Amino acid sequence: MARAIGINHVALEVGDVGEALAWYGRFFEFDLRGRRDTMAWIDLGDQFLALARGPGQGADDGRHFGLVVDGKEAVREALRAAGVQVPESGRLAFHDPWGNRVEVVDYRDVQFSKTPAVLGALELLLFVNATTALLAVFTLVVYVFVYTPLKRRTSLATLVGAIPGALPIVGGWTAAGAPLDARPAVLFSILFLWQLPHVLALSWIHRDDYARAGLRMMSVNDAEGSATFRQAALDASALLPISLAPVLLAMAGWPYFVLALVLSGALIALAVAGARAPTRIRARRLFLATLAYLPLLLGALVAGAIT
Repeated sequence: MARAIGINHVALEVGDVGEALAWYGRFFEFDLRGRRDTMAWIDLGDQFLALARGPGQGADDGRHFGLVVDGKEAVREALRAAGVQVPESGRLAFHDPWGNRVEVVDYRDVQFSKTPAVLGALELLLFVNATTALLAVFTLVVYVFVYTPLKRRTSLATLVGAIPGALPIVGGWTAAGAPLDARPAVLFSILFLWQLPHVLALSWIHRDDYARAGLRMMSVNDAEGSATFRQAALDASALLPISLAPVLLAMAGWPYFVLALVLSGALIALAVAGARAPTRIRARRLFLATLAYLPLLLGALVAGAIT
């Protein structure tokens, strides 16, 4: 039996879709993910609210939809100004003209206290140290509340997403009791830069899927692939000196230096080859190379530290 793990969307039945959008637009700011005559999709981050044309139903206080906003009282005032009956204070709920009951919750009142992420941060605080716990919370906040909304707005989300993607190695460093100095900064930089050619290659291979999902990636508007591969080559070139830095910080020896030089050079060569003549095969080669790169590089770094 499959486990239910999340919600993709909720559909509200309305009369005329255009009238419903205009009515809800009086009280909420929102972006449309798409629209046709019989349905409209309101963007809510990774989920969406669908307004579907239908025969309508009578008002019912049992069935309802909960909407999180960043200013509940502003919604209350707007509803009251429009003549919609709402409580004077406290809980905010109303019926739309089509009988749907909507409960409005302020973002600050959403309870995250029982989520695994928060419990994990508390465990880190109690049994590891405060620095590691703070890093975990910062990683969660950036990923969920910065990167996730940006994915549908700008291709720069890839850079933002690389931050929480690279922070766990710093958390592992501080969990071991090591100080925050140049060494974890280098490890963070390696993971940060590594993610860029990795994601660029993958997103160009599956650019049509990213476009259908409404995700803003450089590859979506780069059917030829030259811009995507050029960016991957620049990122791989930036990774080369950073990958060699552990030797300068006495974190690794010359065997690691040689391996890092070969691995980073291979990524640059594959990205440049793709920029000169973009093909799915070359994108796949670059992607597979990035998969091999990280365990080999970090494995060599660990091996050098324990021998």
